Amino acid sequence: MPSLVASTAEVAGIVGDTVRGGVVRGGAARPVLVDARAPEFYAGTTPAGLPRPGHIPGARNVPLPSLSGAAGTLRDTAAIRARFRAAGIAPRDPVITYCFVGMQASLLWLQARRLGHPARLYDASFTTWSRTVGLPVATGVGPR
Repeated sequence: MPSLVASTAEVAGIVGDTVRGGVVRGGAARPVLVDARAPEFYAGTTPAGLPRPGHIPGARNVPLPSLSGAAGTLRDTAAIRARFRAAGIAPRDPVITYCFVGMQASLLWLQARRLGHPARLYDASFTTWSRTVGLPVATGVGPR
């Protein structure tokens, strides 16, 4: 059974596969990277004190607040599933969630598991990614 936590090296490999157009890695479907941060952080329009604002190339954006209602309670499973689909994440796609430091991504990970996605957490998240020389960063809305 794979670890529940994805490393920076693993995520970098997925990004490299995406750039080269690969769809499989070791016979398994390539995980979809899912950013739990608010759209302005994902797009890079608000730097949040990071050296390189934006997101990991190829990542989808499912902002954590989009999974809750006005009272702060989680939306029902159908609404969360629809939010994942709207971001281009197919049912049962393997996912790796991330945010700034792994906190928001943890709840996104839990919701992905609840929907039946094989899910892992990149707990080093975008703070480490942004500070690591040589790792690519994308800006703009990209895939959502």
